[in-house]
Amino acid sequence: MGLFYNMKAVALIDDLPIDHEHWDSTGHHWEYIEKLYFDSAVTCFIAMGCYMITLTLSIVMFFVNKFMK
Repeated sequence: MGLFYNMKAVALIDDLPIDHEHWDSTGHHWEYIEKLYFDSAVTCFIAMGCYMITLTLSIVMFFVNKFMK
């Protein structure tokens, strides 16, 4: 999903935390929306990294427990 945020997929614009008052005050500049896309992509990539660490630890523990018996 982070990849699609990075590509600025239009379908994900509803998921962006847009502060409409701030966006109005900036004159509806696209840079504000690009920053939100970037922030959401980084958040997704961080979550993916956490999931990968958890998956790796789970696989290691599975094999440790399997061979300890």
